Order: sequence, then C-alpha cells, then structure tokens
Amino acid sequence: MTQVVYNYFNVRMICAVGCKVEHPMKLCESYYSARLCLTSQQRRDEAVAFFDGKPGNGDPARVFDMALYKCSLIRAFEEQDADTLEQLMNQIIDSIRIDPSRQLQAMDAACNLLFLCLSQFTGGEEIISQTFSQEPEGYRCIYRQRSTMEIADWVSALGDGLVRALRSQKRGYKDQIIRQIKAYIQSNLDQRLSLNNVAAVFGFSPNYLSQLFARQAGCSFVEYVTREKIRAAKEMMREDSVKFYEIAERLGFENAFYFSKVFKKIEGCSPREYVQRRGQKGVLGAGVCRGKPLPPCPDGAAGGPIRREEIAARKNLALNPWAAHRFDGAFPFASANVETRGEAVFAARNAIDGYKANDSHGGWPYTSWGINRDPKAALRVDFGRLVELDEAVLYLRADFPHDAWWKEGTLHFSDGSQVMVKLEKTAAGQSFSFPPRKVEWVVLDSLVKADDPSPFPALTQLELWGSECGPSAQS
Repeated sequence: MTQVVYNYFNVRMICAVGCKVEHPMKLCESYYSARLCLTSQQRRDEAVAFFDGKPGNGDPARVFDMALYKCSLIRAFEEQDADTLEQLMNQIIDSIRIDPSRQLQAMDAACNLLFLCLSQFTGGEEIISQTFSQEPEGYRCIYRQRSTMEIADWVSALGDGLVRALRSQKRGYKDQIIRQIKAYIQSNLDQRLSLNNVAAVFGFSPNYLSQLFARQAGCSFVEYVTREKIRAAKEMMREDSVKFYEIAERLGFENAFYFSKVFKKIEGCSPREYVQRRGQKGVLGAGVCRGKPLPPCPDGAAGGPIRREEIAARKNLALNPWAAHRFDGAFPFASANVETRGEAVFAARNAIDGYKANDSHGGWPYTSWGINRDPKAALRVDFGRLVELDEAVLYLRADFPHDAWWKEGTLHFSDGSQVMVKLEKTAAGQSFSFPPRKVEWVVLDSLVKADDPSPFPALTQLELWGSECGPSAQS
C-alpha cells in the first residue's frame, strides 16, 4: 500500500500499530505508543507493527497533557494577568525539558499552545507574528524544530512575547472592554440583560465579567443595568400617552409591578408619584428666564403654569436645564474660574443641567464640569434670589479608571457659613445635610484629589435642595 501511494502521489506513508490494551478507555495509551514508534523508526518506507509491550522510551501514563493548563491559560488571557501567564508558561517549558526524549509530545504541546493563543488571545496572531518577526517563516518555524530543547526554546520565546504584550495592553484593554459592554447595554435596554447572557456575548465567564465591571466601572453590573433602565424609563415618561406597563415591556421588565418595585427602589418613589411630582403639569426647580417659554426638562418635567404648592415645595433649587454657558439673565446660573479647554462639554453649566449620566465623558449626555487639573478650581451657583437650603448632593464623574475623584471639598454660602464634604469613589449621588440657611449663592471649592494615578477628577451634577423663601423674605 505504501508503495502504491508513493507511485501515484510521490508521498511516503508511514504506518504504526500501537500496543494492545485491555480496555477501550486506555486506547489513548495505544495511540501514544504508535506515535512514539513513528518517531523512533529509522526506515521510513515500511509500516511499523507494535503489538505488545510498552514503548521503550517512556510510560504512556506520563503523557504530557496540555488540557491541564488550558483553563488557566484562558483565564489569564481574559483577566490580562501577565504574572499568572508567565508562571504557566514556565511550568509548560519545564515539563517539556524534563524529558528530552519526548520530542513528539513537546511538538504536540507547542502546536496546541500556538492554536490556543491564536484563538483565545486578543490580537493573538499579530502579537505572535511580531514575536517571531526575525524568523523567515514567522511563528511557523515551530515545524522546523527537530529536538525537544529547540521546541522548548520556541515556547519560551512565545511566552516572553505574550507576557510583554499583556503587560503593555492590560489597562487599555480593560477600559475598552467596559466601554464595549456599556455600549451593548445601551443598545439592548429592551432586553432582559442578565450577567450570564452578556458574559456569553463577550466570551467571558460571568464571575470574571462581574469582577471586571465592579473594578473598572465603580458599580456592579446589575446596578449599572438597573440605573440605565430607570434612566430610560424617566425619558419615556415625558410622553403624555405612555402607560407604565408599556414602559415595562419596552425595557424588558417581567411586568409592570416589578418595574414599579425597581423604580421605587432607585428613585424613592413609584412611577406614578414621580410623574406627579416631576412631570406633566408644571416645572419643579425650573430656572427663571425673563418670561421666555421653556422646553422640557431632561428629567421629565414639562412647562406650564406653576402652582403655589409647587413654589413652596422642597426641590433642587440649583436645577436649570437651560442654563447658558455665558450669563443671559437666567437663574440659577453656574460659573467657574476654570473649565477644561473652554469646551462646552466641560462647562460649569453642566453641573446644574439635571443630567446625571456619569460613567463616561467627552460627549452628551456625559457632560460634566472639568477643572483642567487646576487644584484651585471653584464652582459658583447663583440663585438670583434668596432661597433656603438644607442639603447638597454631589455626583462625581465616574468614568473609572480614566477619572480620579475628590476625597473632600468645601461649600461656602453667601451668609458666611461653610460646610466641608467628605467624598468617596462612587458613581452614586453623595448627600450632605446641614442646618437650613438662607443664601443667594453657593461656592464649591477647596477640592482635594484622592491619591489616584488619574489626573482627571470632574463633577457631573451639583444638587442644592431646599425651598423658596418667598417675596416677604427677599424684601
């Protein structure tokens, strides 16, 4: 048969028969003994029969198994863990070098490792090609290695290249993954976004995605999805004819009851109460704008006659979705002694416009007050009238790890009083209550950045809660 194949195709066919085994589960030993026989065969023009006994150069039970390392290697790739990857590669190299006679096993291990890196490592082919760029055949030079030691050296070069690449791209890769996941969530808010499903879409284990999201985004995966769904729900509530059960269906909630339960947990009130308080019959916390007609608020409020009870109600007195970059007679008005590059997306007015999206930066709706790395930065909010304040709520920009954060700051009031605020690394609003005081303006300054590598702390929103003092108090 081998001669026939050679005559027709000019190819030598080499055959081998492995050792006899007693149980089908041990066929791998027979297969391995046949492969060893091939590597030791000197005459390449004859079939090799190996019927009994064990291979002379080793025990099949000691076959080097790459499967033992596969899961750990994939996890190291996913987690961008260069140290663990380096340890695993060293273990593989040591296992190859421990028995120089097992050249066939070493080649199998190297080829399996190569396939794993090409298929599981992000940008694997480009990185591996660069690692072996000095070789005429690139990384395919593995097929020219004739000894176990040469194969071990090839695996060592592969490992060094992967570890270097992993260490250089680790931080940027994680940021990119989180941005992609957030974009996917934004595009699929109408679906039931479970951790398992999203992890499967991106090829991660649920446990790894959960840990990665918490570290990089500053909140849990579930918290982020829930917050974004509620934000979208509030936008939908601006529609006059929309029903709560329709919102629940559009946003992938099981039913209207569950939607209402989640909404109340996040907002502190039911959807119906939210609409009644914020919404469709009058403006709460709207700016004073010389009688100009006002467009809808970003949080769902709509223009219309303002009732006496709404004027007297406690509300966010700093809110002005229509505040201009330069003062145009509208109050409240926000100004600052510094704004990053003078760009509108980092202007002081963004801190009072009502938009609280703070897990990204650089474009709407992720606007913020940027301080251009100035430690003396100060933000001032003028009310244009006398108001009574008793609480401040700060939303720091939380595009971690791009962003840093402030660990403390000071609120100075027009009555001469001041309140120091201690801040934390979180995307959630941080509330600070204080005894009521009647003021016309507030300044936030003395901001102290936390010990963080990033130089970019920023403020997404400043809420100042209280009530109107009324004409008699202003006279």
